[in-house]
Amino acid sequence: MFFGDPVAAFRNLHRTLKPTGRLAFICWRTPPENPWGLVPLRAAMPHLPPMPRPGPEDPGQYSFGDRARVERILKEAGFGAPTFEALDQPIWMGADVAEVVGNAGRFGPLARAFAEAAPDQVEKAKAAITAALAPHESTNGVVLPGACWLVRASTG
Repeated sequence: MFFGDPVAAFRNLHRTLKPTGRLAFICWRTPPENPWGLVPLRAAMPHLPPMPRPGPEDPGQYSFGDRARVERILKEAGFGAPTFEALDQPIWMGADVAEVVGNAGRFGPLARAFAEAAPDQVEKAKAAITAALAPHESTNGVVLPGACWLVRASTG
């Protein structure tokens, strides 16, 4: 998902496999299918400086969400037709909303946005995230839906 040139990267993987080799990996599907990542981001964005939107071919967390793109990349890298299995799982984000909000600025798109924002903007964003996540908190922690692909392909 984070390769600058995914075809070259998978071509290198293809070269290291035996003629009967197989590849399997899990990647996130699209942002709308992954509320665990989208809910905090949508809540925070009105309070933060604008963030650039990645293009459809740019590396990133959800860059393999488009099944057709992944299929094209793997075929161009020399793999046979891949198979895709949808994996839908609840994502445990933390023990409580305070923990999730405390970690929101540590990695990912919100970390970059928080780094560029004024302190008052960050506090407003954190308050909005807190409100958005509150309905998802239970005795089991904060849990939201997540969606991945299990992708499998062979060397030929």
